[in-house]
Amino acid sequence: MDYVEIKLNSFLYRFRRLTWTEQATLKFPPKEDQRLILMAHAMTDVSGFTIASVADALTILKRIPAPIQWRLWVIYQGKLPPERYYSCGGLYEAPEPVVHIKRMFEEGDRTKDEDEILDAQLAQRFGAEELREARELESRMAAQAQQVGTVTRPKETSHA
Repeated sequence: MDYVEIKLNSFLYRFRRLTWTEQATLKFPPKEDQRLILMAHAMTDVSGFTIASVADALTILKRIPAPIQWRLWVIYQGKLPPERYYSCGGLYEAPEPVVHIKRMFEEGDRTKDEDEILDAQLAQRFGAEELREARELESRMAAQAQQVGTVTRPKETSHA
């Protein structure tokens, strides 16, 4: 983890980078300086002395004069690595309904033509009689699948 180190008045302040989830979940008390709250959560140690709690870090930061607090904030923010932003492609934009219906009819006609061409090729290759038998077998299999896959509805009971 990269730390931001700031040397000030013979003290070395060390801050860590807060994650976006940490920053989003922080509660800022009313009438408190939000910069100090953020830096208190990010502060890890001062000249080698570890900070035990956020309250300790906040008391240390409050004892520093306001112009120097501002300077600490600017240096801390300036030394942080650049933010990473992610982007995605645009949202899908559906075509107008009239255009979509027209496309569906065109594709339906095209698939119908392709089916006819395929049927003609199969009939030429295997013969018309064998093609008819294959169609009958497919229709019987579909009918049996529908019979097996039917769902019976439970009887309705009247609640009085």
